[in-house]
Amino acid sequence: MPKPKGAVHVRRVRGVAWEPTADQLAAYAEVIRGQRAGIPMAHVADARGISRQAMHQLFHKVGAWLQPQLMDQIRNVRLEHADHLLHIFAEAMQAWERSKEDACEQSDTTGGAGGDTKKVTRRTQVGNPAFLAEARAALDAIRKMWGADEPQRFEMAVGGEVRVAGIPREQAIREQIARMQAAIAPQEN
Repeated sequence: MPKPKGAVHVRRVRGVAWEPTADQLAAYAEVIRGQRAGIPMAHVADARGISRQAMHQLFHKVGAWLQPQLMDQIRNVRLEHADHLLHIFAEAMQAWERSKEDACEQSDTTGGAGGDTKKVTRRTQVGNPAFLAEARAALDAIRKMWGADEPQRFEMAVGGEVRVAGIPREQAIREQIARMQAAIAPQEN
């Protein structure tokens, strides 16, 4: 029996990872746009000449296929954002340390009876608290972004492995420690 024009067919092949066709992705996008505009999925199915049940199945299958890819993109954006925040933290801490150094005022006087004289005034400083506030804000943003202030939500992978933000927990911990060490390393010089 020939497939109606515009029909989307979901085919299952054993042992091969399923990937949606361009037409199936377009149908998914059409349903999403329709939902935003208040158009029911049934209207999209009717316009494409497929059953409502087939459209519903396709929508969920493509959504399930997209989810891990979107989670990887979100994780990458979070990692990049965390790197920027760690840089801000490191810069603020370096500025805090510099703001505690003695302030020097130097004035030169020339042409006196005794020759040139130099006057150096040193003033001890306690540090600018604005730099600490910026460092704390960066750390707070990192905690919120990774959900450290909320109860952690973990997912159990097939083998019983605990995953955080789509990667194994141990890997997430190692990556975060490495980023924090890299951010603090410039301060030690």
